[in-house]
Amino acid sequence: MFHTPHSLRNKPLKGVIFISSYMLLLLGFSTLIKAQNSLTKEDYKRAAGFLYQNYNNKKLFNASVQVNWFPDSTGLWFAAFSPGEKRYLQLSLPDHTLSEFFNHTRLAKVISDSLRMKVDSLQLPIHHTTYLSPLEIEFSIKDKRYTLNRETYALTENAERKPENKMEQPSPNTQWVAYTKAHNLYVKTLETGEEKQLSFDGTEGYEYANWYGWDELMEGENGEREKHFWVDWSADSQWMYTNILDVRSAQKMYLLDHSIDTLYRAKLLSYYRGSPGDTGMVYLHPVFFHAQTGKKVEVPLPRSTHINPIEVRWSETPGKAYLTYTERGFQKIQLFSFDLNTERLDTLYTETSTTNIDNFWYSFSEESKRLFYLSEKSGWRQLYSLDLSTKKETAITKGAYYVNNIEQIDVKNQRIYFTASGKEKGINPYYEQLYRIAF
Repeated sequence: MFHTPHSLRNKPLKGVIFISSYMLLLLGFSTLIKAQNSLTKEDYKRAAGFLYQNYNNKKLFNASVQVNWFPDSTGLWFAAFSPGEKRYLQLSLPDHTLSEFFNHTRLAKVISDSLRMKVDSLQLPIHHTTYLSPLEIEFSIKDKRYTLNRETYALTENAERKPENKMEQPSPNTQWVAYTKAHNLYVKTLETGEEKQLSFDGTEGYEYANWYGWDELMEGENGEREKHFWVDWSADSQWMYTNILDVRSAQKMYLLDHSIDTLYRAKLLSYYRGSPGDTGMVYLHPVFFHAQTGKKVEVPLPRSTHINPIEVRWSETPGKAYLTYTERGFQKIQLFSFDLNTERLDTLYTETSTTNIDNFWYSFSEESKRLFYLSEKSGWRQLYSLDLSTKKETAITKGAYYVNNIEQIDVKNQRIYFTASGKEKGINPYYEQLYRIAF
């Protein structure tokens, strides 16, 4: 076991007040009742200080550390914050050596010399950092991407990427491109431009490769929906997965927008939303297509709504996928393997609850022929594994504590790295700590 480096671990937090949302509301109502219109700009300013973007790593530091693992499981890197400072660190495994991810002073000079800008080594203007290899990392500076060689400190500006066409999706091998026309799905061969129609029953309100967002608004009673397109290609570019969006029976709720003074009247806005028990919902029908043959494979499961859509993850085995089906009400969850060639659906795991299933997470490790998942079925969120061949379930962790996340699965050495809270006595249960366990 080892702990995640944390600048505040085991130290008292001075000047930081933690208030729950409900307590904040009660305090607010109490103030209103006592003082009516006596709230000042300073009151609002103080309240705004409790917003996440105003306290995270500004008043409260490293409350949630984003860990980034090296692909070969030899270590990880992360950003650590303290007042006026942001440092990039790396932790090497298995010796747990903590060091700088790169030389901050040297990188600051390179950026300053190359881009003609003043740079503070403890407040580097880099964002969206990505680990490419033991020698190279990539990051953004002012909306441009750069690659840094961590040995020579050569900084190279990356070629500007062409804007993506959001209404089409090329295959990973760039042989095909998928798109829609008149609510049906098509593919086109990029080399020859030959077009192939894959679906034929698409129509207004029953649309292939479309989706509806939770907070999408439409103007008026019959306002147009925002245009969307989405397909997910398999890694070998043979299959694609998408949904059929069915809004033919979906019921709407309405809003009156009084915010535009020049209209002198409210603007009518609408959105699709069902109440508990409603059948007039936005429905999604999962469907697979084989790009070359045009074969259509429908999922033999009940249709889902856009509130609880069927989740699909591609297997490393060509022509195979994993499906997660959550019943409406979130009291039953099922995991399946689906063979697209034979159309065989096999149940892997089922969990039910009389209340509801929350915080369920899973990952397939096909190399070790196991399914790893987090479940609260014991009363505490714990880590389990399932042998995909025998369907035997094993509880990897046990106890009255909460497993937060699986950070890394090291198949080669049969180790899992996870974060947990409340596992160690005498340590603040709100602190996340990193652990390692064999499986």
